Amino acid sequence: LAMGINVYGNQDFGFSGLSLDDRIFLAQSDVIRKVAEEGPCIIVGRCSDYILQDKKNNINVYIYSNYETRLRNCIDILHMKREEAKTMINKVDKARISYHKNFAKFLPDDPEHKDVMIDSGLLGVEGTARILAQIVTEKFGFVK
Repeated sequence: LAMGINVYGNQDFGFSGLSLDDRIFLAQSDVIRKVAEEGPCIIVGRCSDYILQDKKNNINVYIYSNYETRLRNCIDILHMKREEAKTMINKVDKARISYHKNFAKFLPDDPEHKDVMIDSGLLGVEGTARILAQIVTEKFGFVK
């Protein structure tokens, strides 16, 4: 499925007829697989749960939070104005759902494709990171 791309030449390497979005997805998929094969890594988004679904040595995590917590983070941490934050959250949510449904054919928060789902509003960013680090350590036996 993954193919090399010659960005300098005119050859299409089997990509003719594919949209630019499809070609980008195939290239990203190839990079994600290569990075995952090289060793421990964290891949955020880009349908990595779908791309690496046949791999046994991964953990698919979905981190979520309620709208108000996300809005508050945008305002307090990213220093966005309230309306700007609302617009950004809605755009990002729509884009994420559309992208994931288009390429993976399931929603990004589908529990059938996740090993862990955690509300980051419960413990905050740092607490969520600590819990996830504990889960990874337990599963893979990493020593702190």
